[in-house]
Amino acid sequence: MATATNSGFSSEIINIAVTSGGWTALVLTKSPNNMLIRLREIGDLQVSLDSAGTTYFTIPDGTSLTYDWNAGKQGNILYLKGSVSGNAEVIVTYE
Repeated sequence: MATATNSGFSSEIINIAVTSGGWTALVLTKSPNNMLIRLREIGDLQVSLDSAGTTYFTIPDGTSLTYDWNAGKQGNILYLKGSVSGNAEVIVTYE
């Protein structure tokens, strides 16, 4: 399946270890424009806007999520948890 990210002035690839036991913060030092997120391993990836994971969105195995952010927010912007321990792959474009 082909995936695409939107344009930006710069970009970054982030590989972040996630577990099935707790939420891991995705920390950015610049304001993101767009993100493409997926789990490298076989399994689902959950994405939450809060560290407790009270509500979350599931990215099913073998798929990715393209997320237009553009809110000017930096720091801990998303929290990730896998159905298995593994690596989340994130491509971020910045304003």
